[in-house]
Amino acid sequence: MYDTDGHELCLIDSGIKSLLNVPIRPNLQVINLHSNFIQRIENLQNVYQLKHLDLSSNQLTYIEGLEGLASLRTLNLSCNFLSDVRGLAGLRSLVKLNLSHNQIEDVSGFKSLHGSDYRLTHLELHGNKLVSRKHVIQCLSGCVNLRQLTLDVDSTPNPLCNHSEYRQEILKGLPQIQSLDNVDRDGISSEKKEVLADIPGKSWLYGKGMNIMNYRVYQ
Repeated sequence: MYDTDGHELCLIDSGIKSLLNVPIRPNLQVINLHSNFIQRIENLQNVYQLKHLDLSSNQLTYIEGLEGLASLRTLNLSCNFLSDVRGLAGLRSLVKLNLSHNQIEDVSGFKSLHGSDYRLTHLELHGNKLVSRKHVIQCLSGCVNLRQLTLDVDSTPNPLCNHSEYRQEILKGLPQIQSLDNVDRDGISSEKKEVLADIPGKSWLYGKGMNIMNYRVYQ
């Protein structure tokens, strides 16, 4: 289902097994394919204007096929089967990344986002299998614009969070972080700043009285 301008595509819970079966238009800015059966990220090589991509609750095992998405601002790959974060290189405009509830053990891929040219500020990693605090600090230390990090939210921690000095070590090793697990450095609950306010699809998805959750396309 496209919006009236053809800039947004939303096919939630539509039985889709492959992105090759999805009609991807070059002028798309928003793609929401939450809750399908997609196993590979592909067929996105010509969507140069894409700003927001949601492939959460699919069957992805690798991050791939994102190299040409220079305009991408938000990426949601939560609730998949990812074990590492390789495949993010080149996403200089990315502001928010949700990788929660995967099987991630290795975050070395974040080294490809080091430097002031990369805009990543919000990162969600809770509900994974990260064990080493030192590894996380080494891999995220060069993400100089990172401000909000979640490793333990809603009782879904990583193993590294079970250490008594977890919070102190992460905040010391990542001085750029302002909020860890939605709590700021002063121990005060920090409200999540909405970085998705510019998504063109918000009014379309929720303001036109359509039940998109029940819209299905069978391939």
